[in-house]
Amino acid sequence: MSITPKAIQDLIDELEASKQSRLRAWSVLQRLRMVLSEVGSVAIPPPAKKTFDAEGEALEHALRKSSRLRNDAIKSLCSSVRRFRDATIKEERKGDYPHALQALWIALDGAEDLIQNTRTVPPKSENNPERLRQTVFLGIREDKNASDVVRERAS
Repeated sequence: MSITPKAIQDLIDELEASKQSRLRAWSVLQRLRMVLSEVGSVAIPPPAKKTFDAEGEALEHALRKSSRLRNDAIKSLCSSVRRFRDATIKEERKGDYPHALQALWIALDGAEDLIQNTRTVPPKSENNPERLRQTVFLGIREDKNASDVVRERAS
């Protein structure tokens, strides 16, 4: 069997097309990496080896982590809203009102952080004005509508 110049050229063309296809696929993976890093609020470390398999595993891990963070924030928010609702409606749960309100604010902050694509560490300092301390439930205000009450932010 003899190899003709046309057969060699066809093989070279096929190799070039394959190379271009791999480059396009890699470019798509890098765009996915960028979007997932921005939208998912997850740092994606570069893989040890620059292979499609390693890059795919890194992106899959980041996607799972991002989804888990969002699901946890939604679950926390739902749980806090239910707790707050019970503390405002059920007479036997009225004593939990300040703690339920604080849990709701923390859950809202966590959800807001995910929406704004920022990752913050929960406050730990006792001097932090964002943190409620020694809350006391004095009763429900009759002079104010609940929808008018907002959390004050430190400036």
